[in-house]
This record gives sequence, structure tokens and C-alpha cells, in this order.
Amino acid sequence: MVSPTEIELQIHFMNGRNLFAWTETSKSTRMTVILGRTGPKTFMISFPALKITLLAVIVGTVAGAQASDTAFQQSFRLDVADSSGFSFATLTVPAGKRLIIRYLAVTSTLPSGQRFTSSVQATVQGATAEFAQAYLSQSNGDGTDELVNNQAVTIQADGDTTVYFQVFRRVPKGVIRVVFAVSGDLVPLPL
Repeated sequence: MVSPTEIELQIHFMNGRNLFAWTETSKSTRMTVILGRTGPKTFMISFPALKITLLAVIVGTVAGAQASDTAFQQSFRLDVADSSGFSFATLTVPAGKRLIIRYLAVTSTLPSGQRFTSSVQATVQGATAEFAQAYLSQSNGDGTDELVNNQAVTIQADGDTTVYFQVFRRVPKGVIRVVFAVSGDLVPLPL
């Protein structure tokens, strides 16, 4: 029997749209796993080297894991003009689809000492939410700074809604260039 003080191995995996999770302890992270379906929401998992068998239960579903989904990727460049405090870009989600943004990258160049805030605003099932970003800053040594944000996210927007990519600043002085890059999936909405 494996002692619970040894390495804890938590396993999450997807099979189609199904998400499984279980926790087991083990001395080794290299092991053979044998899967066998025991019911519509259960699987038997055997670890022969450890002489254990686990029952895995589907704990949820993951949107975006179907063959009918369409990969999505797009960039938006926003220029905040000198003496302006705001700029935005929009994206309209196609009817009958849901946009799921899974990764967001934002890069910007701005006058040294300037700061701004940015957000992505989206609506799903009638509820609108605004997602703000935090930035890492570095000086370029030429009178400009670069602010960067890269993160895995889950931002959803229903078909026939508009997603807003927004930039705000308090001191409107100098030009700010901001590029939002997003990737994810367009998934069909249930009828």
C-alpha cells in the first residue's frame, strides 16, 4: 500500500467533452493506466504497477471540446491619440455561436511614466461582465515603456452580442499603442 505522505498525484483529463478528476498518492509519476467504461458517467482506471483500481466519475463538461467547434484567433490594435483618454475596438459574435476566449495577450507601448487600464467586456446569457488586466512593465530606454499581459482566461460571449476591448487613461498625454490578441473557440449554441 502506498503511504499518503508520498507524492500526491491529481489527475484531470478530458475525453471529448467529459472532464474527469481524481486524486491518488504514488512514489512514481510514470505508470501504465488502463481505462474501462463501466457506465455512462463512470470509468474504471487501473494502475497495474501500484495494484490499485480507481473509479472515475465525470465531474463536468468542458465547452469547446467538440469537433463541430471552430478555432478562433484575432488581434485588435488600439491607438489612444494624444490628448485622448479612451479607445476601444469591438467584435460581434456570429449568430448561433458562443465565443470562448481561452487566451488573452496584451502588449502596449506608451510614453514613460504613463499608465492605463484595459478590459474586455462580454455578455453571456444576458449577463455582462468586464474583465480587467494587470500588467508587467519595463522601460525601453528610449522614453517609452512597454506593458505586457499574457494569461489563460475563460471569457464567454453569446452570438449576436458585442465584445468590447477597451483602454482608459487618466492623463491624456502622448500616444499609446495597445494590441489585444485573443484565441479560443466559436462553439455552436444549443437550439
